Amino acid sequence: MANEREGHGNLYPSEYMRAISEALVCWVGLEWMAVHCALLFDEDFTNRIRKLPVKNPGPMDNRQWTGGVIASAFVGLASEDKICPDDRLAKAARRFQELVKTRNRFFHAYPAAGATPDVATLYHLEEGRWELAQIQNFADEAAICSNELNHLYYHYLRPALLVEK
Repeated sequence: MANEREGHGNLYPSEYMRAISEALVCWVGLEWMAVHCALLFDEDFTNRIRKLPVKNPGPMDNRQWTGGVIASAFVGLASEDKICPDDRLAKAARRFQELVKTRNRFFHAYPAAGATPDVATLYHLEEGRWELAQIQNFADEAAICSNELNHLYYHYLRPALLVEK
């Protein structure tokens, strides 16, 4: 299987593959950081959001645990935060929710949609082409939001939880 994956990857320029990979890793890190922050407010967060209705049911259990579901529930929890300064958690949660829309366009775009030999673009039916710089910008925005949540988690939320216990 690895040979097939490598062969497929060799069809595209390395900077394009790197940008796509970085965007994916940055997004996943952001999504899980949001979940970890939410769990400090609601220990049953993951079970609760799995029970929420979604617009596109998944094949396994008629539910999908999507970024939009996570973001909506997290924004509600973060708006109640009294621990982090300057409403930073609520702002980061809202930014995460905004990025979900971009994430959806990114992950549902057609890969390698540029003209040969420059295939390093994505194509979205409603928005057109995403150039390499736009893919990298999405990764940067996801990383910035993830870093903010990480900072709030380790410097405010988790220490406050440890003091309570």
